[in-house]
Amino acid sequence: MVKSKKANEGKSDQQITQPKAKVRSRSVPMYCHCLADPEGSPACRVPDDYVLPTVAQKLVQDYAIVVPASGNNWGIISPSLSRNFYTAPVDSAGIVGASTYTPHKDYAALVGEFTWGRMVTYQVSISYIGPQQTAAGRICIISESNSSAYAAGTDINNMFDDDFSGPACDGAFMRVRPRCAQQPDQLVNSAWCTPAFDYVYWATTGLPVGTNLMLRVTKHVELVPQRKSIWQGSAETEPFHPGVMAQAANMGPAGTRGAIIEKSAKTTQAHSAARAAWDYVKSDVMEVGGYVASAAYEAAKPLLLTAMAAA
Repeated sequence: MVKSKKANEGKSDQQITQPKAKVRSRSVPMYCHCLADPEGSPACRVPDDYVLPTVAQKLVQDYAIVVPASGNNWGIISPSLSRNFYTAPVDSAGIVGASTYTPHKDYAALVGEFTWGRMVTYQVSISYIGPQQTAAGRICIISESNSSAYAAGTDINNMFDDDFSGPACDGAFMRVRPRCAQQPDQLVNSAWCTPAFDYVYWATTGLPVGTNLMLRVTKHVELVPQRKSIWQGSAETEPFHPGVMAQAANMGPAGTRGAIIEKSAKTTQAHSAARAAWDYVKSDVMEVGGYVASAAYEAAKPLLLTAMAAA
């Protein structure tokens, strides 16, 4: 349809003939967005030089934690799927006992369809469930590369100044990003995706009897389907992004931990860090040219717009 002469009055020829930029109707799954907000991101892959087709999965599991009479709790979330969740009794003095572990609830189904895979990123969120008028106690959450840093015999009272801690009723969360490049590994490996990803320790003390906690673990993984797997036809590859690890590293710890009530503000902070990291590596990416550069830019564009709007 041709615009009327009146509508074009006062505009230059260039303004009249310049076509509007096309707006994509479907947002591209973004690695950098996933690092900023694992819980709020769709399943995504790591766009690096590992180009074997994979299936992206977002695994979410909730645990109901019953607070004992002592008011003390302790646990670990591991990157591993075969040893996903560690728990141990804690006595009234705060001393941790021997731990036991359980696999991820989908572990058996996953190893039946996939042999190899790797973590993309993950998040642990702990919410306080109980009456606010009688709320008491404190909670801490710790990111640690050592799987035995707080083993049996640990006094949980010494954990509260090692990372984030606050009132238990405010909850706590931890986002875990890779510290180095992670190659695919066998899912049955008990140390799967370490040391690229930290373990997450948490502890509580002084909680009222009868108060519960809800622990949510969100893991983004990309998996290599077996030949016989029904998932084989769903496997895809990501465009190569030569600055992907530089981008993850330059995001640093921004927006990775805090109270549940701070999660929205921390997510905005993480988005801003992702934008800054992209600004750092984009010149190198653009030198590659062609499809790769445009794919990397299109993947980051929605995140950039989000960060700019929040700034």
